[in-house]
Amino acid sequence: MLSLFRNFAAIPIPLSKEDDYHIHADKILDEIKRGTSVILTSNPRNPTGKMVGSTGLAEIQDMARNRATLIMDEFYGGYNYTTDCDGT
Repeated sequence: MLSLFRNFAAIPIPLSKEDDYHIHADKILDEIKRGTSVILTSNPRNPTGKMVGSTGLAEIQDMARNRATLIMDEFYGGYNYTTDCDGT
């Protein structure tokens, strides 16, 4: 999908094991301050499955408002893998 944008350069934001692979809003803010104009992220995070809760999502949204386009992939956000995993 990203190859459709000719002037688009992906800039990965590495996450660390010490931080339990959690992305903090301050990392996103740093990227916005550096001039990043589009943020594409997933929630839960691939491939770790870490979730950004509603408070964290609101904080990220507020930071991006009027400064960057925020694209969130939350396709799996409504799935619950903590029960019997029966596929429902």
